Order: sequence, then structure tokens, then C-alpha cells
Amino acid sequence: MVRQDYRQQVLKLLFDVGKRGMSAALLSKHVYNLNSTFFFQPDIDEIHRWVWSYLNRNSKSKRALVERTSRHGYYRLSKRGLAFMRQQQLLT
Repeated sequence: MVRQDYRQQVLKLLFDVGKRGMSAALLSKHVYNLNSTFFFQPDIDEIHRWVWSYLNRNSKSKRALVERTSRHGYYRLSKRGLAFMRQQQLLT
């Protein structure tokens, strides 16, 4: 599975939930379900590690697309991320 697909799926899920954000564990489950088929079952632990790693790496800088919320383990799109996703939806 291409990691770029995971990235797009995480950003789309965070865009859909809005300001309240979503827990990293729930994001992992959704990404797993989006990539599971009748013939292919990705490794849930690998996806979970990848999602945690992506969220941690991409929520630390001021220019990040993702930010932490006040709830432990919850993330949402930053203002920059929201603008990016709106632009992406206009392009597709």
C-alpha cells in the first residue's frame, strides 16, 4: 500500500470531522477499513504505527497541516490544513 494514500485518507477524515477532531486510534481504524478488501487485509499494527508517526511528525511545527486538540490523543486539521483541503477539493 502506498503511504501517500494513507496521508490523503487521514487528511480527508480529519476534514470530515471538523473542529472537534478525532482520536489517533479511531483514525487508524478508519484507514484500515478504507484499505481492507475481501482479498487483501493490511496489517492493522503497521497502519496504527504509521498514523501515529504521521500525526506526531506533522503536528509539531507552526506550519503543520495537523494540530493537537485539548483532548489527549485527538488531532484535527489546522487552519492551514483546512485551506489546503478546500483547495484540493476544488481541484478534483
